[in-house]
Amino acid sequence: NNSIEFNFQSSQIEIKSNKTEMLFNNNSLNSSIFIYILHKIEDITFEIKYPSKNFTEIFNSILNIEDSQISRIKIVIFISNISDIDNRFISNIPELQDDTNKVSIKIDFSTILIDDKAFRKCNSIVSLFVPSSVIGIGKSAFYKCSSLSEITLPTSIQAIGDLTFSGCSSLRSIKLPSSLKSIGSRSFANCSSLSKITIPKTVSKIGYKAFYECFSLSQVIIPSSVIKICKSAFEGCSSLLQIKIPSSDANPISVIEK
Repeated sequence: NNSIEFNFQSSQIEIKSNKTEMLFNNNSLNSSIFIYILHKIEDITFEIKYPSKNFTEIFNSILNIEDSQISRIKIVIFISNISDIDNRFISNIPELQDDTNKVSIKIDFSTILIDDKAFRKCNSIVSLFVPSSVIGIGKSAFYKCSSLSEITLPTSIQAIGDLTFSGCSSLRSIKLPSSLKSIGSRSFANCSSLSKITIPKTVSKIGYKAFYECFSLSQVIIPSSVIKICKSAFEGCSSLLQIKIPSSDANPISVIEK
């Protein structure tokens, strides 16, 4: 189907990646007629497939649409057919370091690993969906993604590495998966908007400065499975009012480092 139908009765429209590419190939994305149509719609989402032949050109064309005073545009980058996402991703899309370009990331089920520094300093990312095919997230994978406010982690994840979400200053909440076993050093350090955290019952260790200077953190629930809380894990959490640690004779916390 080489056409797109616009229903002006609908306030929301999502244009899938194949249609987005078709509009680009037809030189329609930045045409005056198409811009006029978009002005009639309240909420528009463009999905762009990555990698694809014309990804950079399509991405910049949509940014140009935003420059046409249409502020309701959302961009979803659909990462497909990549088994290991490494730091070449951000190298290939330097525009993602600009926090004025707000995008969401959706990863398909072909991805197994998110490598070290894969999305490091991608300041434009506001939300990210990680599928259950992903079994590992590397160190500093989302380091200083300052606009990231929402992320979905699957139950396939067993460890959150060092500095993984450090500096994600817009991250308000995160549901840690029930498969998680360890939380690395500085993994959530300087997540200044994070207000509450519940550690899953599978976690045995909370790393050094794991939640360092999480200024908004007011409540922490730690299960009896945790046997070690490393030094300065909650240092600088100035809003912290309550830490719940259930007692367990079978598996007590044996080490709380000073």
